[in-house]
Amino acid sequence: MWKKKDYMLYAGNACENIENCIENCVGNIEKYCMDFELRKKLSKRMQSLIDGLGAGRIAEYIEQMHTE
Repeated sequence: MWKKKDYMLYAGNACENIENCIENCVGNIEKYCMDFELRKKLSKRMQSLIDGLGAGRIAEYIEQMHTE
């Protein structure tokens, strides 16, 4: 899903080939370091997935657990 939606660079499936995945991670980090526009574009896409209300949901869940 993440790669298809172009939210991040894909490193591969570590369960299938850990060495290849590690190499891809290093390569992707290098791409991110060298390309500010790529970082900015993917950062904005990832931010669009976040509503900023997660901490409140966690607090509500903990409160519910405490009162049960």
